[in-house]
Amino acid sequence: MKERLVATWLPVVLMLVAAGLSYWLDRAVRAGAGGQSHHARHDPDYYIDDFRAVNLGPDGQPTYSLAAAKMVHYPDDDSTALTLPDFSGFASNGAPVRITAARGWLSSHGTNVYFTGHVRVVRAPYDHQGATTLTTSFLHLVPHQKIATTNQAVTIVATNTRVTAVGMEMNNKTQILKLLSRVKARYVKIH
Repeated sequence: MKERLVATWLPVVLMLVAAGLSYWLDRAVRAGAGGQSHHARHDPDYYIDDFRAVNLGPDGQPTYSLAAAKMVHYPDDDSTALTLPDFSGFASNGAPVRITAARGWLSSHGTNVYFTGHVRVVRAPYDHQGATTLTTSFLHLVPHQKIATTNQAVTIVATNTRVTAVGMEMNNKTQILKLLSRVKARYVKIH
């Protein structure tokens, strides 16, 4: 009788165990792959080598350009990583400004640009003023507002002036440069 009972219920028990294992395996696979959707991961969706872009103003004239040896876009936060970024800002009332660095990062819609590693800002000579060069390790740029800031050490070199400081706020619209702390300047008069 026991053998008959076991023979009758054994297939049912085995089917229940198989169904339970199938359910558990399905949940485990979904949790590993589907539980973390592609939007939660920070994987690139495309890249461009030798990237170049130009932003035009309402009058059709270039306001700034951005180039990079490589650009990698990430869809989860719409950010973009840049290798060897090269930014040029064009002003109708002043000299062009060029920013280069080892690496860069663009926030969504290009609202903010972050430069890191050997950042160099060069304002070309204009209106009887020589070129000005600024170097730092980090720079945050807001292109549409023409504002650049850093909380890192900066060195500014002009024709006969050398200034060092920690922290800076630069507004290219108003032509105001604020040095935030530990400011030291050296002026050498040229005869």
